[in-house]
Amino acid sequence: MAVPYNIEKKKKKIQPKKLALVLGIGLIFGALSSLLIRGFFLTPVAITTATMEPTLKMGDSAYLYKWRKAKDIPIGEIVLAQRESGYLLARILGRPGDRIRLENKTLIRNGEVIPPELYPIQYKDMRPPLPADFTPRDSMAEIRVPEGHLFLLADNRDEAMDSRFIGTIPMEQIVGHFSP
Repeated sequence: MAVPYNIEKKKKKIQPKKLALVLGIGLIFGALSSLLIRGFFLTPVAITTATMEPTLKMGDSAYLYKWRKAKDIPIGEIVLAQRESGYLLARILGRPGDRIRLENKTLIRNGEVIPPELYPIQYKDMRPPLPADFTPRDSMAEIRVPEGHLFLLADNRDEAMDSRFIGTIPMEQIVGHFSP
């Protein structure tokens, strides 16, 4: 014959000191984990510029991934670079050794035209292309990206100050990338 299970168990009273200790340790662990993740791996960023429209719109928020080295971030990824004059938000379109030039707003990398539909491009400026010797906005003579540098180009080209104007960006200045 089976022994019946004793339904009447003794109820344990929760001790306030133990509860406070467990909650305190949990809060401290959670806060430290959050600070470590935000500081070294993943940071929410408010987009405060229109240079990457239509991909990243002004006023949006996105997560900046920090764990990859700039040399490992592929062509086409959007990165955030920290410069002396502030931050630069743009897309990697040239790696070390690449030959880059612009002809009438068309990007040519290593002799091949990069199709505009490959990466979203927005032009708010309805002015016609300017002469090549007047500005690098629409046309730019060929350059070779030096070792340890990247060529960054924004999607909203008529509103951006990117590698066309400030030159190639050292990889050490890349803070992180935005993943789709």
